[in-house]
Amino acid sequence: MLPQIPKMNHKNTAPTLLLAAIAGFAVARASVNAGEISISTTAPTVDGYDIANYAAPTATQKWFHDIEHDAGQTFTPTEDGLLNSFTVYLASKNLNDAGSENVDLRLGIISRPGGVFTFTDVYSENAVMAASPEGDWAAEDYITLTFDTPQAVSAGVEYGIITDAQSMGSWRNGGIPYRHRTGNDYAGGVLINRGGEFARSDLVFHIDIGPDVAAAPFAITEIDYGSDLNTVTLTWRNSGADSYSAKFSLDMTNWDSDLDDGITAESDENPEDTDHITVTFPLEGVLGDAEELFFRIEGS
Repeated sequence: MLPQIPKMNHKNTAPTLLLAAIAGFAVARASVNAGEISISTTAPTVDGYDIANYAAPTATQKWFHDIEHDAGQTFTPTEDGLLNSFTVYLASKNLNDAGSENVDLRLGIISRPGGVFTFTDVYSENAVMAASPEGDWAAEDYITLTFDTPQAVSAGVEYGIITDAQSMGSWRNGGIPYRHRTGNDYAGGVLINRGGEFARSDLVFHIDIGPDVAAAPFAITEIDYGSDLNTVTLTWRNSGADSYSAKFSLDMTNWDSDLDDGITAESDENPEDTDHITVTFPLEGVLGDAEELFFRIEGS
């Protein structure tokens, strides 16, 4: 049974469709959570939904210590999941003698309106380095920045991770570090350098992405009313049920009326989208003089 039920208003012969919930574009938001920085002499293992570029280094990228030099990497997940961490490979050291160095780890969505590279912030956390010697970075170290709150990412969407160093020392107390980068070896993204894309290169990197254990709820996600044809097209999340029943109600109390009670995978009008089921139903004789019509999908 659906926790949220879309309804259809019927007034002046032209029903208005209302969705109980509408998925919107993610917006940037500040975080009160603190990320974590860890150091390893070995590269993280690639497993599950992870993405990595471990090609041989051919050049370096300076890890600037101010936001005017936004730097990082774009990537494209192949599966929906939760982004946990981002790892880079150091070409030179950085000693945290002052004990106050920290990095903003920023996740964004990449777009190119009019061909212009655009990074739209979605989420960020600040991670503080430990004081010396625990926080010292050496050449050939792998530095992993881990989100305190893992972030949902979707398959086929190009994201970017920018690592803004809010403080990164000076040449006198250990040096601003350089990161290893390669030629354009990773097909799903590019290097971000000075706020733009550097299409001929990638960082040497690892991105840890795990499955999203909190599955999306069983729900109707879209309603399309065809007033000319007197039909309604419903789209709902595929729960894996053998069959579904589409019911309607005029008062959200009596659900004894069916639009169809034998819906299977063969009924799906958009089989390429395996995450959803889409079916069009005739409304002839259903609406009558009612001002509101509610729908519910049941799986069995």
